[in-house]
Parts: sequence; C-alpha cells; structure tokens
Amino acid sequence: MVLCRNCKFWERIDKNDENYIFWNMELEKFIVPSHIGRCLNEKFIYAGDLMDWSDVDLDGFGYIDTEGRDAYFGTGGLFGCIHGELRDTALDINDFNE
Repeated sequence: MVLCRNCKFWERIDKNDENYIFWNMELEKFIVPSHIGRCLNEKFIYAGDLMDWSDVDLDGFGYIDTEGRDAYFGTGGLFGCIHGELRDTALDINDFNE
C-alpha cells in the first residue's frame, strides 16, 4: 500500500479551488484544508447520477451524485490504497500544516 502523499496519482487541492472550499466555524471563514488532495488514478470512477456501477472494477472505487450535479471527493495525505505508485519525490508532511 502507498500513502497518498507519496503517490504519483495524488495532488493536493489548490487553496483557491472553489469545489473543495468549506466554511470553517472555528476560523469563521471559508477554507480548503492544506492536507486534502484528489486521486487521479483511473481506478476512481465517477458513476454519474444514474447509479451505473458497471464500470467500477472489482478492485475499484466508484462514486455517484444522485442529484445530477458534480460529485467531488478528497483524501488526506496519509490515506492510502493498493493502487498507489510511488512518486519521484514524496511530499513533506510538515507542508500540510500551512
């Protein structure tokens, strides 16, 4: 298993990406947490709003949106999976506390 932060398929979410922004009640402002990223591996399948799971492999991950809008998911840098492939340079976990 490879941790997301060490995987070539994972990228951190840009702090200005409005698709991942949320209201932080403690800080009283909208933020994108610095430890959140997205997986670009082809094993992650958006099954659409029709709940069509036929394209999801036995070892894959499928996600849907039942309201017909875009669906998003994020993972923390310490999440990992069996499909990870090591990137050339691992991200420093200390960078996740910005």
